[in-house]
Amino acid sequence: MTDTTNVSASTLFVSTLTIAVIVASMLFAGCAKPPPKPLDRPALDTPLSLEVAVRMIAYDLFAQINNQHLPRALTFAERVKTQGKTQTETKSFSFATDAVMNGDTGEEIELSAQINDIIKNTASNSFPQFSFKAMTPQSIGDVDLVILGVIKHETYNNNSAKFYRLYLSAVDMKSGQVKAHSEAWLANQDLKLLPTPLFADSPMFIRDTRSEKIIATATAATGSTVDKDYLAAMETNALLAEAAKAYDEGNHQEAVKLFGKAAEREDGQLLKTYAGLYQAHLKLKQLGPAEDAFAKLAEIGIKNGSLSVKFLFQVNDTRLFGQGDELLEYDIWLRQLARKIIESGACVEISGHASHTGSADYNKKLSEKRSNRIQKQMLTYAPEIARKTSAVGRGFEENIVGSGTDDIRDAIDRRVEFKVMECRQ
Repeated sequence: MTDTTNVSASTLFVSTLTIAVIVASMLFAGCAKPPPKPLDRPALDTPLSLEVAVRMIAYDLFAQINNQHLPRALTFAERVKTQGKTQTETKSFSFATDAVMNGDTGEEIELSAQINDIIKNTASNSFPQFSFKAMTPQSIGDVDLVILGVIKHETYNNNSAKFYRLYLSAVDMKSGQVKAHSEAWLANQDLKLLPTPLFADSPMFIRDTRSEKIIATATAATGSTVDKDYLAAMETNALLAEAAKAYDEGNHQEAVKLFGKAAEREDGQLLKTYAGLYQAHLKLKQLGPAEDAFAKLAEIGIKNGSLSVKFLFQVNDTRLFGQGDELLEYDIWLRQLARKIIESGACVEISGHASHTGSADYNKKLSEKRSNRIQKQMLTYAPEIARKTSAVGRGFEENIVGSGTDDIRDAIDRRVEFKVMECRQ
């Protein structure tokens, strides 16, 4: 544990002892007579390793739900009818797990598979009344619960230091409520939270209304009511999860098929849908359909009021980084962004952003030069862009992550953002 946590040695000893007792109780839960109990809140206040944290709060989730449905003692008349049975049967549940999301960027992360495996193993080892079902369009209507997860980088206990925090919520698919919620701080400060291939390859940061609803649900308290539109779209979310899995496994033809099915749905008009279609078509060298998908992606982003594009610049320069196919992609982006801005009739601010390294003045000037460069390149495709856009540099004023690590963790801080603004007369 680092000094930045301001946790005393004695506190750490007590916390470690508490954790050991809890983990031991988890291992022998199947032998104990009393029903499993939810974990004591203070026990989750000390940063834990990722695996221990996931096991503990998954155990806590299942224990909370289990204790809400403890077997009921039968009346004398009921015991006679059931030939001496003393209590009702333990209630069983089926559950699915959704992808774990980076709560700061809205990206689904590669750690998701590991976290969901631990959740499934915790249920299998300690709570046999909970059975896992894969999240598919066919199964989602039959499961009782969906478990969602989010990891956020947050200030730890009012200190200046930031730690990662894992949140899990189990949503009751019938009542539309958060059935159980648990969270824990993570000691792993070297977590890179790498996005899954679909999100890493996406031309935009896919943080939209769908991802906002997932983040809000994963961090909501027990008993909270889930957004009804999000709940109604669970079948489409399951379809998108299947499509993303196909893409991540390199099955791009299947990904095109599944993302295409999502695009046919009214609730499938999402950034994730068209980012997936764009990338899958691009992998298959289908440039026409890829550009059509990007055009729809730009259209949805402008309609939502903002979109963050992954223009990659050379170090300390305004020139775009890349060769061949990469530069061809930038042409597609610039052409369709210009066209969709003009078609929408909207006025758009093009803002350049920088990660939190170097001086504020330098980063502000560099980010302004970069946004001006993007605006000028868009003029070649639509001269009217000059009166419909303004270019500004924000430096690191509007960092989302703010770690200053200059790697994948704060990539979103180096975005070029297109934000719909009120047109000046």
